[in-house]
Amino acid sequence: MSVLRCHHSPVVPAWLIAPQPPLRPWLGLLARMVLGAFVAAAAVTLLRFPLDPAAWSVIAVVVVIGFTAGASTVASINRMQGSIVGCLTGGITQMLLAGWLWLPFVAAISVGLSVTFCRLLRIGTGFRLGGALAGFFIFIPGEEEWATIGWRLAATLLGIATGAAIMLAWPARADRSVRVGIAENIRDCVLVIDAAIARWFGQVEVGEVDEARARLRSGTATVATALSDRAHERSGIWEPSTYSMLLADLNHAMLTALRTYKVGENRPTDSLQSHVREPFTAALEECRKVASQVADSLEAGTRVERKALLTASDDIDKIPQRIQDSLEELRAANATAGSSAEELQRLFGIALLLGHWSESVRDLARDLATS
Repeated sequence: MSVLRCHHSPVVPAWLIAPQPPLRPWLGLLARMVLGAFVAAAAVTLLRFPLDPAAWSVIAVVVVIGFTAGASTVASINRMQGSIVGCLTGGITQMLLAGWLWLPFVAAISVGLSVTFCRLLRIGTGFRLGGALAGFFIFIPGEEEWATIGWRLAATLLGIATGAAIMLAWPARADRSVRVGIAENIRDCVLVIDAAIARWFGQVEVGEVDEARARLRSGTATVATALSDRAHERSGIWEPSTYSMLLADLNHAMLTALRTYKVGENRPTDSLQSHVREPFTAALEECRKVASQVADSLEAGTRVERKALLTASDDIDKIPQRIQDSLEELRAANATAGSSAEELQRLFGIALLLGHWSESVRDLARDLATS
């Protein structure tokens, strides 16, 4: 009796699903938003703001608070500027044109003028909030317009100030997010490379390899976003330029790790890997040691011992030649005579990728040591 299985395609296409941030930064963002909403709502309640304008204080808090203090500070300033431009543009446009043009035309003109003024005044992402406020005020009756504008602007600025104060009092630094993100990806690369070589040798893989591979496939988008936020911070262990170089090295390492795992299969008929086990394992251990040093330094946020790290990277620089020498010894011993083309392809593929892995680790170590 056959069993009919139905495979349902996901309701939401994969290309519409954005990658989720790591749990710890997300929990921090959640806590700050909840606290900010409470403080803003309490402030407008105690100050007896009208209920409708008072709601904008909570909206402003949620819009301003982000994952890092640097980005949130810039967002706060931009949105304060945009709020003022939007309120003034909306109020003046409504006052001048509401009796002459159809309301939708007035709303469109108000939004267009507000966004244009924000650009001319070099107001960044605050143009969105400015445009929203400008369009909103067109629908307020004329006799209530300026009073509502005043309350709404005050509530919005109060919410923005509350969000900025919370981010400054309880900061989440982009510098740490970048450091930890790079370190975690390096450790994932080490885990996947180790698992690939172990699988090729016919050994059992150790660690959560599937999870590590999934994280590597997602790339460095999260770290790159944190790095752009890092540009707004004036202090940190390393400069943004150093992190940019490390990200370039890391992308090479991640791609190499994924390819190594794909190539590193084991067949019962394979025998060549037994001849190169010692040199390949030694090379892997050296790379693992230096990669772990780099990851440890990034996670701890401490300066590295440059001389030791540079010496270690110089030793790793010799790995491709040592791998080539081991292959030459294999050929000289005529050990490849009875091997299949597929087995030879796996051997040379692993050798080439292990050389790329050593180059990635060497670059990571040198870029960190010379920054």
